[in-house]
Amino acid sequence: MKRIPGPLFGLCLGVIAFLGPLAIHIYMPVIPAVKAAFGLSDALAQATFSIAVLGMGVATLAYGSLSDRHGRRPVLLSGLCLFLLGSVLSAVAVNVPMLVAGRVVQALGAGCGITLVRTIARDAYGAERLVKAIAYLTMFYTVGPMISPVVGGLLVDTLGWRAVFGFAVAAAAAITAGVYLVIYETRPPGEADEAFAEFRLTAVRQQPDQEVVPSGPLDDEPVCARRRFLFHAHLHYPLASMRASASSVHAMISSAFTSSGG
Repeated sequence: MKRIPGPLFGLCLGVIAFLGPLAIHIYMPVIPAVKAAFGLSDALAQATFSIAVLGMGVATLAYGSLSDRHGRRPVLLSGLCLFLLGSVLSAVAVNVPMLVAGRVVQALGAGCGITLVRTIARDAYGAERLVKAIAYLTMFYTVGPMISPVVGGLLVDTLGWRAVFGFAVAAAAAITAGVYLVIYETRPPGEADEAFAEFRLTAVRQQPDQEVVPSGPLDDEPVCARRRFLFHAHLHYPLASMRASASSVHAMISSAFTSSGG
């Protein structure tokens, strides 16, 4: 029998939707203070903002595949822990590389909220109640960017720029605790195996004339060696994309530092 989510479940999903604004929009009032504290150029100060947007966008590529394979709950908790770790690193940063590293880790963790909130809502509420659930989640998505810069500005004015990341640490800890206590696993049983089988059968239909090799649980449905390679590449593509993007970001930061030093 399918488990029926309660009001706390929906509220917890809505709060998870705040992760994106908490990583992106609340940082906007911090940029001038960080620039003054570390003596950054305008370009490098803006890069500490842009790098989070890039990191969060890249992270969304991975969370969908990982949640299909390992489950929604463990992947969501892992993302929240990443966000918490990144917030701590940013709060205690003593130089620009440490701040940038904290921002990247924070953004990679925040990407879980964008991808998994709607996925969990679809799993838990089903087609008949999904529209109403998405409407409430959209409200949280809309309100978050509206209030986050205001909260960030108040914290910077009263307690300094590190207080913004301290607030992010406290919020992330509370959200993680709520997810641990309230959010249960919603991935339908056998979803990963079904996706695996469907991909393999599609591969056989598309290239039936190539040399084939038996493999995996469907030994009676052999898959061509080339398609097996493509299947594994498909599984690991999000992580490979993250590594490539990280290399690009590293090159961009190194170039910015070189220009600033010159």
